[in-house]
Amino acid sequence: MEKVKVQYFARNLRKLLCDVSFVRQKNLAEFLGVTQQAVSRWVNGVTEPNLDNLVRIADFLDVSIEELLKGEKCKEPWCYKYRKYGCRA
Repeated sequence: MEKVKVQYFARNLRKLLCDVSFVRQKNLAEFLGVTQQAVSRWVNGVTEPNLDNLVRIADFLDVSIEELLKGEKCKEPWCYKYRKYGCRA
């Protein structure tokens, strides 16, 4: 990802982790099978997750990939059916 997109992702991930009170970096790291330091680097915009982990993060937080990357909820009717995977109808 470009540096600007990484920063948007980091900001959105930070916000989503704060919005869900039971979710902490440690919980996410355990779910993904990565270190807590890896999640910390994503949250701080130092690195970004690979595509597989990006999909799993969206699934874990119950948001679409679009919301995770852009910080916007999809408003299209088909999003509710496919929202976890950011699919297009």
